[in-house]
Amino acid sequence: MQSLYITEYIASESFLQYLQENAISYDALLSDVHYISDIFNQYSLINKPSELSLLDYRDAVLSQSSNPLIILHQLPISFLTPVLEKYAEKQITLINLYTGMGSFGKKLLPELDDLSYIPQRFAIYEPLDLVNFHDILSKEGSKYLRIPHQHFPESIFSMEDLGIIDQQLINTIEILSLKTYGYTGDNATLLTSAANFSTALQAGTVLQEQTTPIDIFIISKLNAEWNTEIISSLKATKNLIVMIDHQADKSLQSLITTQLQNHNLNDIEVIYFVPEYSKQTTVFDEFAMEQTGFDAENLVKKIIR
Repeated sequence: MQSLYITEYIASESFLQYLQENAISYDALLSDVHYISDIFNQYSLINKPSELSLLDYRDAVLSQSSNPLIILHQLPISFLTPVLEKYAEKQITLINLYTGMGSFGKKLLPELDDLSYIPQRFAIYEPLDLVNFHDILSKEGSKYLRIPHQHFPESIFSMEDLGIIDQQLINTIEILSLKTYGYTGDNATLLTSAANFSTALQAGTVLQEQTTPIDIFIISKLNAEWNTEIISSLKATKNLIVMIDHQADKSLQSLITTQLQNHNLNDIEVIYFVPEYSKQTTVFDEFAMEQTGFDAENLVKKIIR
C-alpha cells in the first residue's frame, strides 16, 4: 500500500505536469508556492509588484481571468474573502493546503474554521485519495478543496483494509455508504469527511466487536445533498455524529442544520466530533489526532457514552 501527503504533491512540479498532461487548463495560477515550471500564467508572491498590496494584486489578476486556480500554502483563506465575494461570476478552483490540525506550524494563522469564508456557490470537497482528487479538479463550477495534512492512499483500491470500493463508483462518488460493507447498525449515524475514512473504519470495527454497530457514511462533497440512505439511517437511529477536522462553529452547524430541515428531520440528536485544538502542542500529524482526542479510540467513547 502506497500513500502520500497530497499537500506536498500539490506544492510540487509533478502537480503542474499532471494538469498539463491531462489537459486541465487554467488561465491564471495564483499561489504563495512559486513553481519553477512556466506551464501556466503564474502569479506568485515573487511576481507581485512592490507598490501593490497582496489583496490588490490578486484582485487585479482575478479581474482579468475567467478560470483561475488559487492554491493557498502558508496563507490562510481569510486573506481571500473580499475577492471571492467580488468575483461571484467566475469559475474559481480554490485549493487550501493544511486545513485543521495540519495548519499548526505551517500556516501564518491556524486554519480551523475555513468553511466560514467559503461563498455558497462553491462546491466543497475533501478528497478520498489521489485519484479522487484528480477527478474533482475536472468538475465544472467553482469548487473549494480542503486538504488536511494527512497521508492519503494514491488509490483507495490498493489499500488492503480499505479495498472495498467499486472502482467504477470513485469518479462520481460524493457520499459513500459503508453499510453494504458491514459497517451498519442502529446505534448511531456517523457522517465523516473523506480524510477521516481510516479513523471511521477503525472505530466501526471496534464498535462491531463491542456489539454497538453504527451506520457509517463518508462524505467527499461536504455540501452534497443527502441521499435517501442517509435519511433512512437517521430516521432509524435518531442520533447523528458529525466528524470533521474543523471547529463546530456556525458555518459547520449550518451545513448540517440545513440538511436536517430540508428533509424534515426534526427529532435528531446531533453531536459534533471535532478536535480539541487547545490541547494540540505538536505539529506532527501522527500525534496530533490522539492529542486532540480526534482518534478512533475517542470516537468510540463518544458513541458509547
